Amino acid sequence: MAPQDACTTVNDAGAFCVSPSAERPSPNVDRLFTSVALTFASNAIGIVLSGWLADGAAGARHIVEAGGAMFVQDRATSHQFEMPQAALRAGIGALVLPAPVIAAALTTVLMAPGARKWFQPRRVSPYLASAMA
Repeated sequence: MAPQDACTTVNDAGAFCVSPSAERPSPNVDRLFTSVALTFASNAIGIVLSGWLADGAAGARHIVEAGGAMFVQDRATSHQFEMPQAALRAGIGALVLPAPVIAAALTTVLMAPGARKWFQPRRVSPYLASAMA
């Protein structure tokens, strides 16, 4: 969770960076997801949970375009379905699951043999990076 009026991104080394931001919405999920896509490429995993507005849809698309995986919370378990719905309307290929199942699925994936390699930065191609700008 990013603090209000701050932006969270991932740098080239894969570390989280928090900086002040006057940009709206703030925090900005699209900027975070786009930085994750640029840094981790096909190793990226994103999750869109219950929330307002369409923030996260463009960044979710960038993760999928980079070869990463997206999980989207289903309508039944969302308190506010706007963010998950916006991500799905962006035409991304995502696993749509109840929030508790997302947590279990992510835990299973991350505990799998060889999953450690997913935590290593793996830059996207310059062509794809320019398309995400």
